[in-house]
Amino acid sequence: TLRTDLRDHLADYLRLNRGIVRSPEDILVTAGVRDGLQLALRVLGLARGAQSTTLFPTPAAPPVPHSAQEARARFLARVDRWMEEEPPLAAWFLSGLQGSDIEERRERLASRCPELIAHGLSDLTTPHAWSLRERLQEVAPVQVLGSLKNLAAESPEAWAIRERWETRQPEAVAASLDGLDSERAWALRERLEAQVPETVLTSLGRLGSARAWQWRERWLRARGGTAALSQEKVARLACKSIRSLDDEHAWEWRQRAWETAPDAVLRTLTGLDCERAWSLREQHVVRAAKLVLESLEGLDSPRAWALRESFGVQCEEALESFEGMEGATAWRLRQSLASTWPAAAVKSLGALCQEPRGEELITRLLSEHPRDFALLRQAARMAPDARDARREASA
Repeated sequence: TLRTDLRDHLADYLRLNRGIVRSPEDILVTAGVRDGLQLALRVLGLARGAQSTTLFPTPAAPPVPHSAQEARARFLARVDRWMEEEPPLAAWFLSGLQGSDIEERRERLASRCPELIAHGLSDLTTPHAWSLRERLQEVAPVQVLGSLKNLAAESPEAWAIRERWETRQPEAVAASLDGLDSERAWALRERLEAQVPETVLTSLGRLGSARAWQWRERWLRARGGTAALSQEKVARLACKSIRSLDDEHAWEWRQRAWETAPDAVLRTLTGLDCERAWSLREQHVVRAAKLVLESLEGLDSPRAWALRESFGVQCEEALESFEGMEGATAWRLRQSLASTWPAAAVKSLGALCQEPRGEELITRLLSEHPRDFALLRQAARMAPDARDARREASA
């Protein structure tokens, strides 16, 4: 079945990208992040239900937070309780957050939950984040390497970590090269190709150079040529390597991979604004709305907004696909979907959270959904650490 296949792929993903070995039977597929979080909270006795308490139980429920700053304080109070009761949960919810108040809690959790703390450093480039990576890499090397993304990917500190683990964790090192086009990245791929060819291949996503295509073609020839794209495993790996590419080679691969891995093909369309990409999206959005809406990331065209408006009530990914956009259409859609997907609406603000209109939306949603923990976390993510703000003001 589809869900069995998905669990198989998720198990492969966790093994290859997170260093977590689990059988497909250990994986539970939900309808989305929101459902998964609700299930986790219910298991921990924190969700609504006849036999459970609410996240903020009555009658001692705290007052409604009236700002992102108050939401951050409330969120951290909940994290502090989890640090005593459920440290892994506390570590997980700190992922990606910044501020000295967050750093203090990471320090306290680092020895108890090193893998989760290392995973939560993804994209972070603060001195504290690099210090934690340095200390945690011996106990959580795969997670530390996995955190070397985006702004953190090409720093001197990142290369030092890769060099240290090149021979001991080649798969995780290769995965950390995702989308990198520097000479240093290519030289490292050369050294790793014989050991982990598939992971090297998938690190080529978004790279459309002749050099990248030579690698792809060499990998495919070793598996029987273009006819091998009819095999599901080959098709899925090939699709990971052509994310966001709009050249003829990429479209030929998509065409050949479609029959066995249509979902993987749809995932390759992220950011593409060409007619062929739109044709695929519009043909399959009804059956694969989540994947299609995810592929609209950053697109500001009339067709992108039309799909978001048509399927936004069904999928929160509609909001997440235009994070930080501030045009009239973006604000109208954000406001109209905010009550349906409050956490996603706040996340979609990006830097707009610091503007009056963004602050007003956060305050309204906190008032309307005071017990929505996902919303509370997103609001906390948007709020600066009060102590850091005071230090900046006094500087």
